[in-house]
Amino acid sequence: MKRRILRFVEIILTVVVTVVILAILASCIAETDDTETAICSALYPFSIIGLNEHSIFGYMDGRGNVVIEAQFSRARPFIEGLAAVGMLNEEGVFLSGYIDKEGAIIIPPLYFSSGDFQDGIARVSILNGEEDQWFFINRSGEHINETGFNLARNFSEEYAAVMIYGYFDHWIHDWTQDM
Repeated sequence: MKRRILRFVEIILTVVVTVVILAILASCIAETDDTETAICSALYPFSIIGLNEHSIFGYMDGRGNVVIEAQFSRARPFIEGLAAVGMLNEEGVFLSGYIDKEGAIIIPPLYFSSGDFQDGIARVSILNGEEDQWFFINRSGEHINETGFNLARNFSEEYAAVMIYGYFDHWIHDWTQDM
């Protein structure tokens, strides 16, 4: 019963997202200024509800043209030219990586969880035993910090909160500094 409720909620959320995307698409029919041109040329994630419990995601432009075929288990918006996408590996484990606007994998799906890029930096986690270890990566996928954190937040105004030993009492400013 609980699975049916969760599936129903997933379907409702997918319908709501689809309606929002259709509203954006409708606004692109009559382009009149640069703002609308930017909206119409951006890429938006869309999903196809699967026959099983999983949906698959791809990307379309503001006119409704499919630009990247639906093939991902999860799809985040493009930020700084890259989008975090999720894929199931051979063992059925969900991992995140990053693609460019042509759909090419730029950073392979190696991460248990991933965040959006901000100023060329994204936070990612790797499952180490039963706990996540959070790292910051650059646009090439290179780890910026060598030691993982218990948890990390996105950078905001050049600072990121990180949890070390169970406490959010550390702020990273010089992210090249290893703690």
